[in-house]
Amino acid sequence: MKKIITLLVLFSVAIFAQNFIDRRDGKKYKTVKIGEQVWMAENLNYNAKGSECYDNKSENCKKYGRLYDWNMANKACPSGWHLPSNDEWEELVDIAGGVKVAGVKLKAKSGWIDYKGKSGNGTDDYGFSALPGGYLGSIISGHDGREGHWWSTSEFGRGLAKDVFGRLISHRSEYATWSLVGKSNLLSVRCLQNGNKKSRSSVPSSSSSIPSSSSSVPSSSSFNNVIPDLYDSRDGQTYKIVAIGTQIWMAENLNYDADGSRCYNNNSENCKKYGRLYNWSTALKACPSGWHLPSNAEWTVLEKDVGGKKVAEKKLKAKSGWKTLSSVTEDFNGTDEFGFSALPGGYGSSNGRDYSGDRFDYVDYSGYWWSASEGASNSVYYRYMLFNNYEATFGNKSDLFSVRCLQD
Repeated sequence: MKKIITLLVLFSVAIFAQNFIDRRDGKKYKTVKIGEQVWMAENLNYNAKGSECYDNKSENCKKYGRLYDWNMANKACPSGWHLPSNDEWEELVDIAGGVKVAGVKLKAKSGWIDYKGKSGNGTDDYGFSALPGGYLGSIISGHDGREGHWWSTSEFGRGLAKDVFGRLISHRSEYATWSLVGKSNLLSVRCLQNGNKKSRSSVPSSSSSIPSSSSSVPSSSSFNNVIPDLYDSRDGQTYKIVAIGTQIWMAENLNYDADGSRCYNNNSENCKKYGRLYNWSTALKACPSGWHLPSNAEWTVLEKDVGGKKVAEKKLKAKSGWKTLSSVTEDFNGTDEFGFSALPGGYGSSNGRDYSGDRFDYVDYSGYWWSASEGASNSVYYRYMLFNNYEATFGNKSDLFSVRCLQD
């Protein structure tokens, strides 16, 4: 009886419509009705100027559709159809069960490669039939069964250098998450039929609202600057991220298991809580694609955006997790007014020797974060929060500190 009810629910949500013929070139597309939306059930393959086939191979266009930069994607859909907004993507994701399961329900039943012995294919519950067409940019993510990337119309940021909300589905995960993408990258396009547009004031995958394309990024303490999670396709981990002023930061320490990184006291539970500790050369290349280790100047921008160095320590610290010294009564926790949520992950020290002594110090009492900026005599700028102090100083490249990634 339960199976019958489930089938009836799916039937009421997904109703297959007639095929659509694009009069511009005669190509035919399957379409599907999901909830109140009618989607193309295939990626767009209209040969617009500036679009490309992956690897410049026509067979990839036949299988995955063409890849478009954002400006072209905005006008590539045929008459009566449009590039969906981030809100419209979120409506689809909601119907498919939410961001954490929508990926597997929207993926095609074949065409995705396995990951660690587990099938990367989906169940295609709604006939959306998402395929891994990849993308083209400064770093190529192959189309060969790994990832699919789709444009939305929705911008995020300030001024001319705004990024755009894209949609990402990976063979490694059941997620259908969003990502922020530079406009010059080439992604797939799924067209949505005009009509039945709904405005959404919030996104379920976060407790806070996302500014619309016409909104500026808030820099106040209202937490409206917290935006949905970042998905790291390298290992399937997700990170909270936050917009502060003109910058977008990870709101957690990086926990990517790169060579040259360690858990505090070699205890995996500390990695889960505080992220991993990295030597500087590893930290420089540890952030995921589209993100980087911040420079000393970029750390300084953050300090100014939260009110200056004198108040940064209190405003950037998490509201709990910072221990108080037994000799004082002062509360060393922060107010976390901007959602940065700094935690005291401690550090590892080499003391100028090869890192074999496994010396770790000050977890729960202090946090240390690398910058990308070198100083004199093999030293590097870093930031630390120690008890009730916040400083920018120099560290040895072989030391092990935390990493906070900043969006490119």
